[in-house]
Parts: sequence; C-alpha cells; structure tokens
Amino acid sequence: SEIQKDTSEYLGRNEDNLRWIAKKKYLSKNLQEIISQIDMHMEKGESIKDEKGHKIVRLNLNEEIFIIKKYQIKGLWHYLRKFFSQTRAFTAWKASHWFKAAGIKTFNIVAVIERYNSLTTTESYSISLNLPGERLDEVDINEQKEHLIENRLYSFFKRLRWIDFNHGDSKSSNFILFQKKLFVFDLDISKRRFLKFRVKNKIIKDQRRILKSFEEHKKTKDSLTKRFY
Repeated sequence: SEIQKDTSEYLGRNEDNLRWIAKKKYLSKNLQEIISQIDMHMEKGESIKDEKGHKIVRLNLNEEIFIIKKYQIKGLWHYLRKFFSQTRAFTAWKASHWFKAAGIKTFNIVAVIERYNSLTTTESYSISLNLPGERLDEVDINEQKEHLIENRLYSFFKRLRWIDFNHGDSKSSNFILFQKKLFVFDLDISKRRFLKFRVKNKIIKDQRRILKSFEEHKKTKDSLTKRFY
C-alpha cells in the first residue's frame, strides 16, 4: 500500500514486511533502485564502518553519492527493547527534521527503510546524500581563524536547548566542517526531552564529550569551556 502525505513532500510504502518513507524531492531513479534492493546495493558500496549493530557504506550510483547506514539487532536484549522503542533510523530521521527547524545543519537524510516481522522491526536503514568536507577530528584547528569552530559549536548547543534536544554522542568525529559551516550527523540516539532539568543534564554530558575531543587543543578547549559554563 502506498502512503502519500497531503503536503506531497514525502512518499511512503508498506508491503512485504518492508516499509519506507522518502523525500519526494530526492526520490530519483537511483534512490528508488537502492530502496528496492537495499542490501544488494550495500554490498556494492565502499565500507566506512562495519561494527556489530550497524554498518555504513558510501555508494556511488550513476554520479549520485549516497551514505547508507544499516542498523541491526545486536542480541536478545536489544531485540526485546525494540518492542518498546522506534528504530534508530527513524529516530535519526525525526531528529534531522527538528534540527533543521532550529537552524542546525546536518546530513540530508532522504529516506528511511524498516524491515519487520510479526513481532517487531528487525533491521532499519537510513539513506543520506553524501556531504563533502572534513570531519572535525581531522581538521587542522590551528588554521581556523576568528574562533570559527568555537562559535559554531556554541551555536549548536544553544539551538539544541531551543528545541529541548540532546545529541547523545557529540564527539568531534560526528561533525563535518564544510565551507566554514558545521554539520552534525549520527542522530540515531538524539532525543527530545520534556523535563528542563533532563535537557540541561544531557546537554552538559554532550558538552563534556566534545570538550574531551579537544584535549590536545588547549586553546580551543579553554575557549569552549568559558562559553559553555
């Protein structure tokens, strides 16, 4: 069965134990092909990360470049928890919309796929457009002028507070610097909190994590510490 939102911005389908939703604007022939045979196309991609629980590949398909992330069941406990929670791919999808509304730049997730059985979802996938740039942990900090990185990170956390979100894994390797703009990714454990003290505590944990990423860059770490606290 096909599901189309009234706004016509999204297209979704649910059949044969597979459901997906995609942004119509980016639903090219290539993307449709990937969605229809997701695992086959992942095998063709360049492996970026392959760990228990998730796998990430970069796929070049007819001059379009996609980043595909697959989330898998890690074990029995993980399987049981999934009865009471949404998939990590869908968590990232929702968070990306919230982040965009707050002016936070992130990977453009163009589609989410979920495979399920009679009990729960078993696997989920997010498909994003490739983003050029440098991962923040690989950037030459000394070349960045006028406190660019500190300003961007301070703005990031300020905007998270506006929408009562925390990132959950805000280490420098989860940010990309491109054309002096900071993009965040790995949103699969990002969460909106409804109690202000919980928001504050979770953001403090995020900030401590990013500060730890700059242990070898005292000037940047000190500057961020003053802004955060």
